Order: sequence, then structure tokens, then C-alpha cells
Amino acid sequence: MTAGDDSLRVMNIVHMDQLASSLRTRTGVTITPLASLQDVFVSENRCQSLTAAFRRQQQAPSISELIRLGFEPHFARLVPAELPRMVSPATGNGHSTSGEWSVTTVETTVPNGAVMSFHALVQYALDQGVMQLGAVGSPLNPFLVYDTGRAHFFVCLEGDGDPMDIARHTLPADSVPSDACALVIDTPITLTDGKKTDAIIVMASGRGMPEGETWAQAYRPKGLFQSFEALPFRQNVATSLSLFDAADANV
Repeated sequence: MTAGDDSLRVMNIVHMDQLASSLRTRTGVTITPLASLQDVFVSENRCQSLTAAFRRQQQAPSISELIRLGFEPHFARLVPAELPRMVSPATGNGHSTSGEWSVTTVETTVPNGAVMSFHALVQYALDQGVMQLGAVGSPLNPFLVYDTGRAHFFVCLEGDGDPMDIARHTLPADSVPSDACALVIDTPITLTDGKKTDAIIVMASGRGMPEGETWAQAYRPKGLFQSFEALPFRQNVATSLSLFDAADANV
């Protein structure tokens, strides 16, 4: 046995003793041994599933999450205090074939304090998605954001909520005038070289435009041995259905 092997053995013994001591004060907590790379993948998938379940139950991002995403602290603190007023039964909740949902409305800070242009909105929406994933990890809470800075975070309460369906029902109920909006979701995509990657997808629409634009920002999610990273791929990848037209047809 080499000196290095002996050091690792001692380190393992010390670690196991500390772990056992910690578990004695935490009733009901158990450990999951990771004896292989497959065990690591299974554990990571389990963590992602627990995170997704938590997001589905979460009525809105927390104050600390909103602040890390770039919201002004006084706006972020309004969310739990003003939720009953900001999300009314008439406009804040709904039901469709995709399930039931709650919509939490937040006023974000618009760059330069002005209404954003269509293309500025696209980049702003992508940046907001990147900040959310960098701060709290995936999966991304789907949200709809306007050129005025108003944002609607979607929380599915029952069923498998389709963000596009929720957006179609939310737009007609919202009285804020807007010339552009963007729906932001999180989904895997296939790059031109055939590789699959996670990506923030922004489907942006302008009022009066026959079609919208779909943009993708590739990213590497937080994992057991890696941190979140926004990848260089950020491109206009396709056209999309106009959200305004879809909302008008839904009325």
C-alpha cells in the first residue's frame, strides 16, 4: 500500500465517522451509497425529479430567488404580500385541456426604464431565463414577459400544463397594452451537429406580425460534478405561431 492509498483510507474513515455523527442528530435521514457511475446518474435523476415536483407545488419564486434574478428588492417583496391582489380568480387562474394553473404577475425592471423593442425583448427574455437557471437551477419556471417588463410566472396545479396553452388564456385576460411578448420555456433541443442539449426557448411575438420568432439559448444544467453554464449557442432557430393571434382566436 502506498502513502497515498493510506491517506485515502484514513480520510474515508474520518468522513464516515463524521457522517455517522451527523446522522445521529437527524432522525429519518438516510444516505445513498454511490458505488458506480450509474448510481451517480440515478441519484442525479432523482434530484431533478424532486426539484421538478417542488417547482410544481411552488406558488411563486421566493423573494430571494427573484432578487437573484435581478428584480428590485421592493418588487420582489411584494410577491408574497400582494399575491391575492395580483392574482385574481378571474385572470390569475384557469383551466384548459392541459390542466389547471396559477399565474403570478411581477413587474420587472425594464433596461433604461423604457418599453423594449421586439429584439431587445428577445434578449431580455433569454437573459432572464439564464439568470433564473444560474441562480436556482433547472427546471425553469415557464413565464410570459411583455415589452413593458410585466412578467407572468406559470405554476401548474394539476395535470400537465402546456405553457403555450396557458399563455393563450393569460393574454386576453391581461389589460396591459403591449406591442410584443415572449413565452420562455425550458426544453432539450438538437443542434446542427446532431448533439442534444438543454436550452432556454423564447417564442417572441409582435402585435401585427404574421409570425413570431423562436430563439434558443443552450445551457449546461447544474449537476453533481459541474456548475451551471450558458453555452455559446444563442440563435434564432425557427418561426413560431403569433401568441397574439392565438390569444385572439381563443377569445
